Amino acid sequence: MNILVIGGTGVLGNELVASLSSAGHKTWVLSNGLGPMSLAAGAGGHLIGDRNDESALVAALASAPIQQWDCIVDSACYEASQVELLVRAIAGRSLRYIVISTTFVYRPSAPALLREDSPTGSAKQLGGYAANKLLAEAAWHATGSSMTILRLPHVLAPGCLPGVVPLHNRDSQLITRLRNGWPVWLVDEGRQQMQFIDGADVGRAVTRLVEWRGAGVRTYNCAYSEPTTGRTYIEALATTLGVIPIFLDVPAHMHRASGWGWELSTISRICDTHALDQEIGRAPTSLMASIQRCLPGWVDASCSMQTDPLAGLNDCSDDTSLLNELRRLARSRVPSALDKRMNQGAPPALSL
Repeated sequence: MNILVIGGTGVLGNELVASLSSAGHKTWVLSNGLGPMSLAAGAGGHLIGDRNDESALVAALASAPIQQWDCIVDSACYEASQVELLVRAIAGRSLRYIVISTTFVYRPSAPALLREDSPTGSAKQLGGYAANKLLAEAAWHATGSSMTILRLPHVLAPGCLPGVVPLHNRDSQLITRLRNGWPVWLVDEGRQQMQFIDGADVGRAVTRLVEWRGAGVRTYNCAYSEPTTGRTYIEALATTLGVIPIFLDVPAHMHRASGWGWELSTISRICDTHALDQEIGRAPTSLMASIQRCLPGWVDASCSMQTDPLAGLNDCSDDTSLLNELRRLARSRVPSALDKRMNQGAPPALSL
């Protein structure tokens, strides 16, 4: 089949291209040319164009020697406007779409086991990132296209950043912190139940769904079926590094009041994966195996800080000083591109 992966030089997109290509599909990549990953082996070609610029997108698509795509896999859709622009640019030259979304779209107060038809949140409840992902899902539905939407939790894949607890979410300094014996700051003791998914497992799921010939619209949760906790995730990473982690705690209400961001990762979220498992059959990669797969890149990218940038939290003697220091740190830290994406817009309204 002729497959186009949008965002194919991103961390997840790279896994999708690798899986589809290894299965024998003619797989092309569309990106803005700024992705963090090199083009995966087996890719048929690289179309470079800004998906937010219609003329650039049309030109990039016109440069491909493919007139009809069997499937377009969109791994980098963050806004409804991107859907509308892409569908216009493609002009009916794709039979199907597979769209990567997020499990953050579910209402924070929804029942613990989240199924695909569980209530989704409002913009106020979700904040900018998840609210825009939900609007993008709605825009895809409005196209009337044959599509599959995959909702993913925390993704582990080579090239990603480690960390899933709020003060250390996708934290480039986390490996150094653990190796130096500096404390890892949990929120509410890291008791939040959560799931992850290995990027290679997403690639295998997408490959099987591409080969499925059915039409219509389907939505699936795509996650490792067994939940873990924020604390267990850090413990598994520490075990792989051969160190013993030190944990300290920040109450959830203080984290939310600090302006640090990543508020949605402070609540438990467990998704039912039965529908996808029944459809394609899966044997997902375990947390420890995923961490071991990512670890070489994390170690190579670790920094050589001499002092703990969060050391001021250790000296706080009461809740007021702790909150003030959190706010100071939140204001002074340099956010990554992922921080900016996840924390865009007003913070969500959560009941914790």
